[in-house]
Amino acid sequence: MASAGGRGTGGGRVAIADIISVDGLRRDGRRPHEHREPSCVNLGNCHDVGDGGTTACDGYCRLVVGNTEVTARVFGPREPLHAGDARVDAAVLTCEVVCPTFAVANRRRHGGGDILAGGGALLGHRASVEMEHYLVGLAEAVVLTSQFAGSHIHIEVTLMNSQSGSAQSVVERVACADAMVLALADANIAMKDLLVTTSVAAVLHDHQTHVLVDPTADEVRQSSAPVLWLSTPFHSAAIDGGHQDDDDDDDDDDDDDRSTSATTARRRQPPRPQAVNGGTSSSSVSLARKRVVHMEMEGGVKMDVAVLDRMIEAGIHAAWRLGRQFVKHLTGSTVTRLQSQVSSGS
Repeated sequence: MASAGGRGTGGGRVAIADIISVDGLRRDGRRPHEHREPSCVNLGNCHDVGDGGTTACDGYCRLVVGNTEVTARVFGPREPLHAGDARVDAAVLTCEVVCPTFAVANRRRHGGGDILAGGGALLGHRASVEMEHYLVGLAEAVVLTSQFAGSHIHIEVTLMNSQSGSAQSVVERVACADAMVLALADANIAMKDLLVTTSVAAVLHDHQTHVLVDPTADEVRQSSAPVLWLSTPFHSAAIDGGHQDDDDDDDDDDDDDRSTSATTARRRQPPRPQAVNGGTSSSSVSLARKRVVHMEMEGGVKMDVAVLDRMIEAGIHAAWRLGRQFVKHLTGSTVTRLQSQVSSGS
């Protein structure tokens, strides 16, 4: 078990009243299993991005969740600058992560990277390489690279504002991953499915573990709770358990420019995960776990198996619900293409 204020196999110890009220609500009004809804998902603004970008891209996403803001641009598929960089059997995926100096409040303490012309900054070399490697790994797992043999797809991810004050935290990693995938979808890059990344924390109190979906930076900081983040295909997260009405569905149509696409997307959404005795059936969760593309515990903390299972189950549910929010912002043709690729098992 974790020591007070530390981390361990059971979760971070903290006075739970500091995280969850007696009414079962967190400080921002969410229940423990609820994910924050993105306050902004802006796609397709490739020529007038308004965040310092000057080169027209093929896919674009601006994602705002809480106080974290990320933009992602996709360039390609295009012919590689150097013929020797091309692959005859697949596309080459590359990624650059940029963090403007104004985005991270305690940047100096974390050893900021090189300043770029135009006011941007690369992360410290090690952090930059780690983040880029992580994002390229996710992209390679979901993009049908064989369909773009001999081409180059470049992804540029910019952290515009950091909630945690660090460009390397789980909160920022999750936002960067989701923005990247949405930009790939906006660029009409063929993918196996829409990959959704989310995070889960385990807070220990009175020998009971409370699982928090999408923990804020303050919740993680106060509880010292271990945080798991995972990436799973949207349609795989929708465990095949039959249709069920969602009490949290938005009944009102959106007034944005993509309202028609959102209506089309809702019709094509997969079934909701089926609850069994307050949870998801173990066989269904086991099946969904096999399809998780990436799963990692912050700091490599070892968790009790039962707690880890609860965290994974909560993460799978959260990924499905978050994916539904993302799908609303995709065009009808993009949704149709993704479902076709999922059906064909590409």
